[in-house]
Amino acid sequence: MAERTQISLRVEGMTCDGCTRHVTRALEGVPGVEEARVPTWQMGQATVLAEEAVADEALTRAVEEAGYRALILERRPVEGERRFPSTGGDYDLMVIRECPDGGRPPLRLDGPPSCDIHGPGHRQCGAD
Repeated sequence: MAERTQISLRVEGMTCDGCTRHVTRALEGVPGVEEARVPTWQMGQATVLAEEAVADEALTRAVEEAGYRALILERRPVEGERRFPSTGGDYDLMVIRECPDGGRPPLRLDGPPSCDIHGPGHRQCGAD
């Protein structure tokens, strides 16, 4: 199996959900790209999982040919069989923080985090 890399891009010019699909398809059309993820047009970001040999220029050109502007932000090597999450946002690391008051947000797999002292919506604990 070829070495893989995760590539983060800033994408400018997206104005709707159709734009996210258009950019996703453009990136997935680049030879060597395994997956592309554009979470929302408002974020203006895309993440690509690709073979290490995929050139930055090939990705930015594909986005530009689709009618948008792109800038490579970061390239990181990927080990093992890592894939993007099938649902939810674009993330690759879970951070569990302690509440400044001493409470701990419990690990929940069925919804957003919640502080066990302050309840849902306590921003200091990381809950939205």
